[in-house]
Parts: sequence; C-alpha cells; structure tokens
Amino acid sequence: MGIGRLSLELAAGRTAAEAEREAARVLGETGWTDLTLQTTLTTGTAGRSRYTFTYGTDDPTDLSGTEEK
Repeated sequence: MGIGRLSLELAAGRTAAEAEREAARVLGETGWTDLTLQTTLTTGTAGRSRYTFTYGTDDPTDLSGTEEK
C-alpha cells in the first residue's frame, strides 16, 4: 500500500468535513482509503486556502503528490 497526497485550493473557512468531502469527490470512488486532512494554509489570495490531505492507495509506488486548484 502506498501513501498519496492531495492539495486543493478551496474557499477559506471550510470545515474539515467540507474539505474532506471535496477531496473525496476529486479522488473518485475507488482506489483510496483513510483520507485525512493534514494542513490548512493561506495562499496569498483573499478568500482562498490550501488544504492538504493524505490517503492510502492500492498502488505501492504512489508516493507522489497530486496538486489541484
């Protein structure tokens, strides 16, 4: 099992649950487990934050991150 990383730039002020729902939508329905919010950072753009998640993946070589805006 590998560990994946996903970073999303979303509207600031989202709850962890809201951000996790959006991350799950981006990842799709299969191929991942244990989605966890790791950090929330400002982006320098008013009203936007960067939410970074980790998740388990079936691909043992998947150690690279995924960036999406």
